[in-house]
Amino acid sequence: MLGALYGKYGAVGRLPGAILGLGAAAAGLVAATVVKMAAPLLAARPIHAVPVMALAFAGVGLLRLPLPWILLALGPVSIAAVWRMRP
Repeated sequence: MLGALYGKYGAVGRLPGAILGLGAAAAGLVAATVVKMAAPLLAARPIHAVPVMALAFAGVGLLRLPLPWILLALGPVSIAAVWRMRP
């Protein structure tokens, strides 16, 4: 629905600038959420969390692989890493 509205009114007045601003705000919210979620994980298990986070970033951010495939691949890896360190 938003795509259709943008297609019809995307070049009207100040709308492109407003959409650009909303995109920047959304990116900031995502970055803040990542930091908020990663802080306790890095404090508790940095030795296991950093490699998994780096692989996820490389897969999604650099290699442009689909997120579901990254989650399917790294989910078992992270579970196995924690499983090995339990008492």
